[in-house]
Amino acid sequence: MFKSHEEFWRTANWLIAELEASGNSTAADELKNEMHAVTGLTDNWDDFLEAIENVKKQYSPQLNSTQRSTLKNIHREVYQRTYCTSTGPGWRIQARISRIQGAIYKRQRRQQ
Repeated sequence: MFKSHEEFWRTANWLIAELEASGNSTAADELKNEMHAVTGLTDNWDDFLEAIENVKKQYSPQLNSTQRSTLKNIHREVYQRTYCTSTGPGWRIQARISRIQGAIYKRQRRQQ
């Protein structure tokens, strides 16, 4: 995990620059657009998490091992910030419930 917010953001910016430099500008743009929307609100972190998951699914084969590893670490951090309010026993169940609730909320928002 990251030792500070600064280290997290520095790493995320580094990954975006790396993706652009290696010709994966679409993946970099997807991350950059959602990352800049993060203001500390859960919805924005959730959107950033969704972008990270999309990049992992669509572009993983094109990434080198350092990029994949960095993306995995960023994913883990954003997932915990989004869904985990506790690290005690049962935090994984709590995270799953929160994720399901978030998906329901997003679906309802799209239907409106």
